[in-house]
Amino acid sequence: MIPKNKVPADIQKMLNDAPEFSPEQVGVKPGRVVARGFAAHREFINRAGRPKASDPRITVSVRLPQSYVEKMRHTGRGWQTRLSDYIVKNVSASAL
Repeated sequence: MIPKNKVPADIQKMLNDAPEFSPEQVGVKPGRVVARGFAAHREFINRAGRPKASDPRITVSVRLPQSYVEKMRHTGRGWQTRLSDYIVKNVSASAL
């Protein structure tokens, strides 16, 4: 994006005079926010992505033997999830 002070004055005036478009004019479904001018529609935004986990995971740094990590990696995709499942299954809260 070009800083405002680098835009020629005639183009800056043209940009400032341009009318704002409504969501209907742009062809946007109601509830979608495409610019600052549509703040009234923010409560209808459909947040895409994964649902919130009931027990969210956190990032932890653990030092493990290299041979063990290599064996886990050779089991293929999802090795970190399998390692996590193994830990959850074999370490109970009462053992801590």
